[in-house]
Amino acid sequence: MNDTISAMHDIDVALFVFLERYAPSLIKWDILTYFGAHPNHTVTALELSRQLNKNYQVVRRNVGDLALLGVLEMDAAPPQPIYRLTTANPHIRATVERIAADPPQSPFYRQ
Repeated sequence: MNDTISAMHDIDVALFVFLERYAPSLIKWDILTYFGAHPNHTVTALELSRQLNKNYQVVRRNVGDLALLGVLEMDAAPPQPIYRLTTANPHIRATVERIAADPPQSPFYRQ
C-alpha cells in the first residue's frame, strides 16, 4: 500500500491529465511526439502519414481532432490543409515539446 501511495506522489498530475485529453491513443501520441520534435514544421496529413508510416485516413482524422482541440493549427490551403503545432497556446506547445523530449515515459512505449 505504501508503494502505491509513493507512486501516486511521483505522478505529474498535469501531464497525466494532458495525456488523457490529447493523447488517449497511440496515433495521437505519435502525432504529438512528431510535432513536439519538429515544433516549427508544417505538414499535410498525407505528408505526416508518410513520416509516421501510418494510414492516411487515420492520421487525417486525428490531426483534425487535435486541431479542433487547439493543439494543432490548421491552414486550409488548397489542395490539402497544412498543420503545425499551436503558437497560440504556449502551455500546450511547451507540454508537447516536453513529451517529445522524453519518449520513454510514453504510456505506449515499447522496448
